[in-house]
Amino acid sequence: MNFVRFTMNRQGMWAGGSEYRLRHTNAKYGIPRKDLNHIHSLYDWFDNNLKTPAFCSYNGWRRFWFKSTSDRHVKKACELAEILSKYFSVYEWKTNNPGNIVYEDDHQVAVNNRINEK
Repeated sequence: MNFVRFTMNRQGMWAGGSEYRLRHTNAKYGIPRKDLNHIHSLYDWFDNNLKTPAFCSYNGWRRFWFKSTSDRHVKKACELAEILSKYFSVYEWKTNNPGNIVYEDDHQVAVNNRINEK
């Protein structure tokens, strides 16, 4: 199975408060309201369609990867990455071996912070 993840400025798009900052301090980034509303709607979609494991209220010790078979989630992540790339450095990572899996559901895996990214 293949896995994919996106990072923004070398952090996960949800890591290190990235999502919070985008939701609450948009003036700092100069993101137009139309794009900001789209970003918010995508984060809301993930809030409603992607589980957050109980141990991950702060995921600094884990990295999350989408399963490539989770087409809808990967498509939404690509959409989010496309918008964010207008304002930030966004990277797409793919691997066959994401690392030591410590959590898994239908759409994603979480691994310890040691990874083999390509």
